[in-house]
Amino acid sequence: MRILLLAFVALCPFGNITATDKYPIEEGFADANALLIYYMQIGAGEPLVILHGGPGASHEYLLPYLLPLARNNRLIFIDERGSGRSQKIEDPSGYTIENMVEDVEGVSSFARTRQDQPPRPFLRRSTSAGVRAQVPG
Repeated sequence: MRILLLAFVALCPFGNITATDKYPIEEGFADANALLIYYMQIGAGEPLVILHGGPGASHEYLLPYLLPLARNNRLIFIDERGSGRSQKIEDPSGYTIENMVEDVEGVSSFARTRQDQPPRPFLRRSTSAGVRAQVPG
């Protein structure tokens, strides 16, 4: 088994990867609205904020479909509060559209301070459409 794995690794064309084939990835937690909200950025170019459906989902189910957009965009995936890798809260009254809007604005502000272009355009699914409708701009 190990020999087969080593042969596979030796035969893979990793040496042929050029700088244009690589896309920067950054992930972490932004302190937004007193919660730690997980984000992942991939790619370079025009920023595109992506909100998953939910509640309770994460950004991961969108990755296979949206990764090709990283060739021309800086994709900013956000796991909404209580979802995915973001901080969970005990009090269900904290799960409001208004709070989720503040979370998205907090992550967007954080991303804006780290890049030249502010993240404004959005892709969203199901409940996140209501969140996006409330985000100014």
